[in-house]
Amino acid sequence: MRIEVTAEDIAAGESESFYRCPVALAAVRASGTEKVMALGSLFFYRLDGTEIRRCIPRECYEFMECFDAGLPVSPFTFEVADL
Repeated sequence: MRIEVTAEDIAAGESESFYRCPVALAAVRASGTEKVMALGSLFFYRLDGTEIRRCIPRECYEFMECFDAGLPVSPFTFEVADL
């Protein structure tokens, strides 16, 4: 699945929030799921009551670190296994 983190995701994102960071917001929009938790190198979400984990690229983790530190970040796109 291709996920695009947009300028709108960045503007709406919340620092140090697993569910409201720009990466998680973009994943929710791309997948149609209700809630995605982005934590380190993984996405967590529930599907039919089962917790699913998917690896995310290192660039996402680095983006989240910069975003949480208040550093400037830019929109980007990445691939992840289907949510």
